[in-house]
Amino acid sequence: MKRIIADHFDHLLGKETIKSRTLRFFGIGESALNDRLADLIRTARNPSVAPYAELAEVRLRLTAKALDEQVALDMLDALEQQVLAEVGSHFYGYGEMSLPEVVLDRCREAGLTLSAAESLTGGAFASGLTDIQGASDVFRGSAVVYADAAKVNVLGVPQTLLDEQTAVSGDVAVAMAEGARKLYQTDLAIALTGEAGPTSNSGQAVGTVYCALAHSGGTEVLELTYPAFDRGMIRLRSVKDAYFMLLQNISLADEMNKK
Repeated sequence: MKRIIADHFDHLLGKETIKSRTLRFFGIGESALNDRLADLIRTARNPSVAPYAELAEVRLRLTAKALDEQVALDMLDALEQQVLAEVGSHFYGYGEMSLPEVVLDRCREAGLTLSAAESLTGGAFASGLTDIQGASDVFRGSAVVYADAAKVNVLGVPQTLLDEQTAVSGDVAVAMAEGARKLYQTDLAIALTGEAGPTSNSGQAVGTVYCALAHSGGTEVLELTYPAFDRGMIRLRSVKDAYFMLLQNISLADEMNKK
């Protein structure tokens, strides 16, 4: 009885524990996420849910209040599970960690090394990783092969393939990724090629991008389209999509690497 009374007075005096947790999502806009979580956002009071939008990303801040710290944490756990049940395929991390930071951490945990081959992004993929201290224990390097001749001479992309399909094609992205993996002797290699505009040199529509990921089990390629973006935004979004593609495949690559 005394404990109940004490808790009551603690509540009146505002002696609550407040705990917050930030969940990070990629590849879903704020409006789409809000639609998927509409009922939860509308009804949640304690813990509460607050969305914050970034480029191709959304952060959700969950906040719980309770008289006991563990109770507040349990409340956050329960709400997080509800959120992830709806939009878990877009979730990539917590707090202030960026996509490249999470990529490096996941590769490090799996013991995987990484390299890249970049055409339209001109080294931006590598830059995002090397901005982070300690990246060299995972990331080995990136070949910036902007011209077709560089793709042939540095990565061994067949000239006939470039002649037949142009540099903006899934097969060229695959050849670039496999060439980078061989060049840098890494477990994983990502390649990016596409049309950043403002005009097209390949015949492909501006905003068409191919992202390929090579690992010991083979090479996967993803076709991306950004029809409404300008040159800078196409490049930036391509880099983020490449990071997210890596995150979605690191577990598979780790399994293949151990076979």
